[in-house]
Amino acid sequence: MRRIYLYYMVMLLSGIVGLAKIGLFAKLLSPAELGYYSLSLLFSTYGMYICSFGLYEGSMVIFPRWYGEGRSDDVESIRNKIAGFTAISSLALSICLGILLASNILKDIFIGIAIFMAGLFADVLTLFLLLLADIRSRLMTFEFGIIMFLRSILSISFGALLARQYGYIGILTSEILITAFLTAIIAGHKIHNFAWNFSGFLALKPIFRVGLPLMLNGVVTNAASNIDRFFVISTWGSTIFGYYSFVMILATGGSLVQSILYQQISPEILYRIGQGDSPNKLFVKLNRFIRIILFFLILLWYPFTLIAKWLVYNYLPEYVQAYSIIPIIYVGASVIIVSHYEYLIVTVGKTEYLLFLNIVVFAIVLALSALCLFLKLSLVSFASVYVIGRILYFVSTFILAKWAVNKL
Repeated sequence: MRRIYLYYMVMLLSGIVGLAKIGLFAKLLSPAELGYYSLSLLFSTYGMYICSFGLYEGSMVIFPRWYGEGRSDDVESIRNKIAGFTAISSLALSICLGILLASNILKDIFIGIAIFMAGLFADVLTLFLLLLADIRSRLMTFEFGIIMFLRSILSISFGALLARQYGYIGILTSEILITAFLTAIIAGHKIHNFAWNFSGFLALKPIFRVGLPLMLNGVVTNAASNIDRFFVISTWGSTIFGYYSFVMILATGGSLVQSILYQQISPEILYRIGQGDSPNKLFVKLNRFIRIILFFLILLWYPFTLIAKWLVYNYLPEYVQAYSIIPIIYVGASVIIVSHYEYLIVTVGKTEYLLFLNIVVFAIVLALSALCLFLKLSLVSFASVYVIGRILYFVSTFILAKWAVNKL
């Protein structure tokens, strides 16, 4: 129990550094450069889906359960094959993006560079997260926290140094190199019997079977979460997108906190299921935990908006015109933090229902975003659509998880 508390402490510090990093980059970069940087991070998420084809998502479900059942050798064998497969797909992605950049199809060369570097970042990040999935699956949460904290410290330090001279390209370069460095350290010192295995990919069928629906679900979820950003950048360009991305630091913060909780909650749920615990019992426990967090987030809304206003007006005056959407995005970030019901849905084998639910949410958000564009509404409207999408997802997963565990 003490290690869990230490984990939360370390990950909280890591999250604070991560938020400070984005704020510092917003200060060092122009709004347009911040827009390019945010666009690259956005595309790197989709690049990871291409690199892993659902194998990463499948490993996060299979590995903890197999470790709980004592099947360590099976995990190591499958993990090494996944590493070999993702290395091949990552190389193919980089080649394709290199051809796209060299062909000058994209009118804005800086957008092309951002997308190309997003692919490189996705390459190294996929393997990095795969190895971390192994660590988390063994319930080594404290070690996981230390690694993430170290990554945050290195990212803000070297990113700030390179940003002064090379802008967003320098930041992305530092992110890629730091992730590659930590991946090498983890593979050599924290992973048992790691080796690249480029054969026997047919053995990955069980992982594909679990991971592909989860990957599709992730693609749809990310599309629903980010469709507003695509509309903003296509309508107003990189500078206004930079303003919008600055405020979306809150959403990033919400995702960081959600990730801190996820790294401890999800593997433990799967591990306990592997040991025979009841999903219904775990649902009740999770529900109680989420209610407590949500209560404190509601209490913090007003003081947070006052603090944010003071910080923006005194230290980031170039982003003052975007302040009006901060209180709105706070609501969306809060909902992200408490969105944890999907783990139980996946655990009880109802992934296809989760995918259908996310398609419905995506369709609603897409329709509302298109309506905002047609009516030529302001950024406040797009921010509101973002929040509506997050609330719909949270409520829907709660209802589906409750139904799923009661059906068992």
